[in-house]
Amino acid sequence: VAVSVGEHVSSSQPTGHVYVNIYRAGWIKAKTEGVDLKSRITENDFSVQSAKLLKWLEKGNFVTVTIKVARESSKEEAENLKKRIEALLAENKDNITNTSRLTIKV
Repeated sequence: VAVSVGEHVSSSQPTGHVYVNIYRAGWIKAKTEGVDLKSRITENDFSVQSAKLLKWLEKGNFVTVTIKVARESSKEEAENLKKRIEALLAENKDNITNTSRLTIKV
């Protein structure tokens, strides 16, 4: 099947807070993964979601993390969560491929 550059091939509907889109650009297939997090996340949820992020980045996927400010929370807590994710990536930078890309939106 011939696919033009940037043409959308398939996507899945958001299930919970994880969504996946697959795009083809010529011969390259780039997979985009995404996670929506709240600024007040439990430690167990953070460890599960961070394991997913690392797995996707190790595979070379494009990952988008959207951090939403939870009710009775502040933008500062969302920024602290962003810093935790960045610190996690710094610790595991040897395992992450050069083709992967991470975007964090607060």
